[in-house]
Amino acid sequence: MFLNKYNDAQAVIKPWSEVNMFCATGKASILFCQAIMTFDYHVIQDGLAALDLAMEVCNKKRRKQGLLASVSSILVGRRMDDCSNEELQAEVFHAGCNLLSAILTFIQVL
Repeated sequence: MFLNKYNDAQAVIKPWSEVNMFCATGKASILFCQAIMTFDYHVIQDGLAALDLAMEVCNKKRRKQGLLASVSSILVGRRMDDCSNEELQAEVFHAGCNLLSAILTFIQVL
């Protein structure tokens, strides 16, 4: 038997996982690891749901842009100099959650 403590880690993170992007991403990462190790359909679904929740939490912290700023960032590129540390962390976490979600979706199709 493996001596992992996934349930203990989830119990610590769970109260904060809907508010704190670090905890939300941590919970999603734990469920991602479980899904990768088991390849169980239900665990993969739980992992995808946790990743979606983590992306929602990160979206609340990301920089909000208007239509004109969005179009100009596509054409010219986005300036990260004006972003706060929290906004940059949210961008990185959001990108990581997207990557993990793509991996789980790919595994789910197999």
